[in-house]
This record gives sequence, structure tokens and C-alpha cells, in this order.
Amino acid sequence: KQPVTPASLTDHIVGVYVQMRKEARADRGGANQTFTSARTLLAILRLSTALARLRMADVVEIEDVNEAVRLMEMSKHSLYDDEHSSRSARPIDAIYSIIREMADPDTVRFDN
Repeated sequence: KQPVTPASLTDHIVGVYVQMRKEARADRGGANQTFTSARTLLAILRLSTALARLRMADVVEIEDVNEAVRLMEMSKHSLYDDEHSSRSARPIDAIYSIIREMADPDTVRFDN
């Protein structure tokens, strides 16, 4: 069953997308230049729906949208080795990075 995105989330989704476009424009010519298009908006909607489906919910919630945006941002940040990005990573992301660095490559296998 496909979760439904309620109309009440429209303003939030549009606002997040507009903010992503502004950040992409502000970073033009910078080292972290990315392209934000309508496909980005579609990806946010699809990821949000998939996250709701994982929760076995019938309705997409704001937390699903926020997590979808976070996943997109972390995906973009993973393309660059720059610690001076416009948004800082969440503490949980920093913890995960530390654990990955500390892991013994002989005993722990990460698929990259």
C-alpha cells in the first residue's frame, strides 16, 4: 500500500526544497557545487513515502520528510571531503563517522 502525502505537508516540503535551491545557488562556484532541480523535489517525495512505508504507515509525516532531506544532504556531503559545509552534521552522523574510523578493517566490513 502506498502512503499518502497530506496536503498539510505541502508548505513544509516546498519550503525545504526552496531552501535547498537557495543554498545551491549561494554555493555556485564553490567546491561543493551541486545541482538542485525538480528531480530533487521528486526524490524527497519518494524517500519520504518510502520511509513512511518502512514504518508501515498510511500517511507521510513531517519526520519522514525531514529524514528524507537529511539523507539527501548527507549523500551530497559524502561526495566531498570538505568540513566547511553550510549545514553541520547531526551528532548521530558524527558518532557514526567516528565508529567507522575506529573500526578495525580486518574484522568489520563496510560496503562502500
